[in-house]
Amino acid sequence: MVVLWLLPAAVNSKNYEQTVQLLKTDLLSLLPQEVASKREVEEETNLLALTIIQGFKEIRTEFRMLRPAWLHNLFIHLKLRQKGYCYHWTTAFYERLQDLPLTQFTLHWASSHRGGFREHNTLVITYREGSFENGILIDGWRKSGKPFWNFVDKDRYHWQEEPEALDLVY
Repeated sequence: MVVLWLLPAAVNSKNYEQTVQLLKTDLLSLLPQEVASKREVEEETNLLALTIIQGFKEIRTEFRMLRPAWLHNLFIHLKLRQKGYCYHWTTAFYERLQDLPLTQFTLHWASSHRGGFREHNTLVITYREGSFENGILIDGWRKSGKPFWNFVDKDRYHWQEEPEALDLVY
């Protein structure tokens, strides 16, 4: 049973386009209808969704992620892996998304249980005029690199925006 956990995390590639479309739909739901229906906004949202879903695959490969995520953390602690903690994922996604020509969306660093043993970090995407609580979190760590996102206000973690975290990283 333990041997199965050591297998690298995988994403079912046949569902790639469907996954991109699901994320795109959720991202568009953050925007007012009159904004979301514009062609250039749909193109921006498509680029954002594609970049995120491709990012899951690329970062998972780069970090050589193991399942479950806590086991990967143990491998980092034992110096058998170098990266893969949640903040590594947040940083990697931010690096991929910060230079996109985003006009409708804003990126935010978020944390839960800050400073504690269970601290967790993620990237949150909001409509540029929307609230943090109504954003979508992108969490590569939680499922060991399988695409995972959720609405901030519906997630099991209580997220808080950490604007100074991006200043420390960049």
